[in-house]
Amino acid sequence: MSDIDIRRNDEGSRYELSIDGEIAGYAEFRSVPGQIIVTHTQTLRDYKGQGVATRLTEWLLADARARGERIVPKCPFLVEYLETHHDFDDIIDRG
Repeated sequence: MSDIDIRRNDEGSRYELSIDGEIAGYAEFRSVPGQIIVTHTQTLRDYKGQGVATRLTEWLLADARARGERIVPKCPFLVEYLETHHDFDDIIDRG
């Protein structure tokens, strides 16, 4: 069983998912008052096809809701994810 850790790295302006201490993927963002603008999601080569981006996306959406912030999706992966997953429609600012 792998040890998975997801965290918000404010200094690096990204959410990071680590597996056994190694970064497996990240989602870059810009923060403005009340909003998180997600600009890019990346899964590192050795971890592709393992659901890293999906798990990271679900965590960052839940984190934004818990913080009382809204998401502005600019990342193509996040835009596509939101087309079929509507649990977070209430915190999404499209545009």
